[in-house]
Amino acid sequence: MPRRSRDSVRSWKTVGCLERSSPRFAFVSTDDDDGDVYVAGRHLAGALDGDEVEVQVRRNRRSGLLEGRVVRIVHRPRRELTGRVTGTRGGYVMLPDDPKFPGPILIADTKEISFMEGDRIVAELDAKQRGEINRCTVTEVLGDADDARLDSVIIAREFGIPTSFGSRAQQEAEGVSENDQDVRTELRDLRIFTIDPETAADFDDALSVRELPGGNSEVGVHIADVSFFVTDGGALDLEAFERCNSVYLPDRVFP
Repeated sequence: MPRRSRDSVRSWKTVGCLERSSPRFAFVSTDDDDGDVYVAGRHLAGALDGDEVEVQVRRNRRSGLLEGRVVRIVHRPRRELTGRVTGTRGGYVMLPDDPKFPGPILIADTKEISFMEGDRIVAELDAKQRGEINRCTVTEVLGDADDARLDSVIIAREFGIPTSFGSRAQQEAEGVSENDQDVRTELRDLRIFTIDPETAADFDDALSVRELPGGNSEVGVHIADVSFFVTDGGALDLEAFERCNSVYLPDRVFP
């Protein structure tokens, strides 16, 4: 019996990763050669961005594009979201900060962490879904949702920006010795300054100006000799390699 192509059948099922960029629709990327599958918001069945889903697919006769509806969630990766707590008749829900995760998401009952309406929280999505209702468990309370200072924390979490240093790197930094006078030229009698604000975390260069005999001036450019203090392949070196640069936000900096 000859095999039928997918174009000759009304619909079929396939599995792929759901990518949601709008509350109104999403796409499912699969390993098939046919391309991504468009899924309207009403056919998502509670699936969220990043879920591995099974979809029922058909080809639109007019556009030729693939359209589908989520049949089931095959796998939901572990992930944390931030959002605002609000109360409803059915209990507390979280309204996520990330638009890829349109809320509300029901907050599971927990006695370990107390929170209240108006808090901004960190919550872990439950791996198992009950019907089309998504649930989460509170893991941390960040503070008042209207506190603008929390925006920097949210940005750091969303983009995976490290906000602290590991214990090995901290121990290595505390053990750095400043006994390097034998290999340095003493310039501490000069007025050396930087053009960085007090809140900067990268004081890596500075300037100095002094008058010389004959009416000339000398401008000095002083560069931080980081390699003298940081061991190649050490904890600080590896930490710097992972971070690459400091991230400056309106109210703080993450080195």
